[in-house]
Amino acid sequence: MINSFTLGGIVSSMMGLVVGEKKINGAPERDVESIEIPGRNGDALFDNGRFKNIPIEYKCYIMPEWNLADACTRIKAW
Repeated sequence: MINSFTLGGIVSSMMGLVVGEKKINGAPERDVESIEIPGRNGDALFDNGRFKNIPIEYKCYIMPEWNLADACTRIKAW
């Protein structure tokens, strides 16, 4: 199975580009708001009901059956 992604309604494999590896850096943290209240020990924490974004890196490759120059031109214009 070829791994691909969609950007602007175009599937990467249609441009000769496939995902080879995925690297997730860490785990998402809860998105909480910390508010200092005078006269209270510690901050009041309010959960926003979601997680913060984390960086995910994808290492992509040009499929071997594609001409390198043609694939680069298409990907650059994409």
